[in-house]
Amino acid sequence: MRSPKIKVVYPDKTNATIYKRKDLEEYFSLGLKKFSKLHFTPIDFIVKGNNILLEYHGLPDNKIKWSVIEKFELKDGLIVKSSVFYGIENVE
Repeated sequence: MRSPKIKVVYPDKTNATIYKRKDLEEYFSLGLKKFSKLHFTPIDFIVKGNNILLEYHGLPDNKIKWSVIEKFELKDGLIVKSSVFYGIENVE
């Protein structure tokens, strides 16, 4: 998984990629502790071949809204790669 938010959870990490499933589980667990009110609102999705693009808003609190596109690459029905792209962070 590649996401710029990885560095928010792991400030000392030298890159924004997680390779191992165990590390990904830890990242999500720590991220949900850091953003305990995190809420996602799906906007749209596209399925093309072995790829899925998912557009959504991430709301980590009552002030910030992230505009997000996430790309999933599938192999044999399983996600083998996820890349997350963030647009401008809006403050409401």
